Amino acid sequence: MGTLHGHAALARAWERAAETEADHARAQAYAQATSARMAELRAARSTAAHGPAVLTPSARAVYETALHDQAVAEQRAARFEALSDDALMDGDDHAARRYAALADHHRTHAATAAQTLHALTQPHPTHPRADRVS
Repeated sequence: MGTLHGHAALARAWERAAETEADHARAQAYAQATSARMAELRAARSTAAHGPAVLTPSARAVYETALHDQAVAEQRAARFEALSDDALMDGDDHAARRYAALADHHRTHAATAAQTLHALTQPHPTHPRADRVS
């Protein structure tokens, strides 16, 4: 009996270690994606501030806010997507649906910010140089 109990405890320990490794791998992938996105954000901000694009102060503020909002929304969407996947693996369908809905919500925010960025990079129909990225 003691041996069977020992084997079961060892099996549970291996299972927990595998779950911990999987959690660590997901967290590491999330951190790398976040780091890459933040590097893109910094590069875009640098371009907006110092590059060939000329923005008025108000347009620059809108551009930088939209960049930040997009990055944060994408990060949150990815995090809620991961939580949804984890909930599904745990068999909690209700939590998985809730997290998936939150991920969709944040993806919508990211898309709205992307539309703002796109609008700022397009020439104005009647004033090509007014408050736009050239």
